[in-house]
Amino acid sequence: MRLAALILSTMGGLLMMLVGLLKRKDHMLIGQCVQFGLQGASHFLVGSVSGGISTTVGIVRILVFSWVKVTALLKLGFILLQLVLTWWSGADTLLEWLPMLAMVAYTWYLDTENVVLFKLVNLLGSSLWLAHDVAYGLYTLVVFDILTICSLIIGIIRVMKDNARKKTAAEGETSHE
Repeated sequence: MRLAALILSTMGGLLMMLVGLLKRKDHMLIGQCVQFGLQGASHFLVGSVSGGISTTVGIVRILVFSWVKVTALLKLGFILLQLVLTWWSGADTLLEWLPMLAMVAYTWYLDTENVVLFKLVNLLGSSLWLAHDVAYGLYTLVVFDILTICSLIIGIIRVMKDNARKKTAAEGETSHE
């Protein structure tokens, strides 16, 4: 079981790190569904029911949010679902609640058009998952959590540079008119 969890977490971790480098949100979401599936299975295998539940709800949430108009009520519904399932899983320490906290932030900002903000929320979530994965001994995920944090920072810088370049180009066009 432990070996299977490490293999799945390694595959999910590789994908997680690569997703952090992407600039398009739709590509990020597709990658995250696969990543969540692999990592969720690894969390269930090592006994992190709250981690497995969070990733499973995360997949459903991404799919639903891709098909229907995202509203505050729908987001609150998913947050409530996450809260109830985490409580139902028997989570009784802050460590066991970290996946839920990461997913709450992610859920609230999933529909943002601001790619930098979306990446910052993912950065927060990755930091919470880092602490959780250390505690559950998913050391391959720990490495990838750190690499993902780095790739998100690089991705944020890339998007900000692109935005600055576009703004400068637009300002240059308007000054020539």
